[in-house]
Amino acid sequence: VDRIITEGIYILRRGDTILIKRIRKLSEDTIELISDNPAYGKESIKLGNQPGVTILGKVIYIWSGRKI
Repeated sequence: VDRIITEGIYILRRGDTILIKRIRKLSEDTIELISDNPAYGKESIKLGNQPGVTILGKVIYIWSGRKI
């Protein structure tokens, strides 16, 4: 992670794992990763200080399908 981003839902890669997390900006150089699942806690990340964490993109649309 090496750039400031706007708040929202993002797709990230950490090593071999793909994550979908809400991101909240805490300061100019710190963001917070938030899961909608309460079983997973929040995590603060310093920008430019987390090798192996890559932001792949921002979620801009959610499709809620239903069983046919």
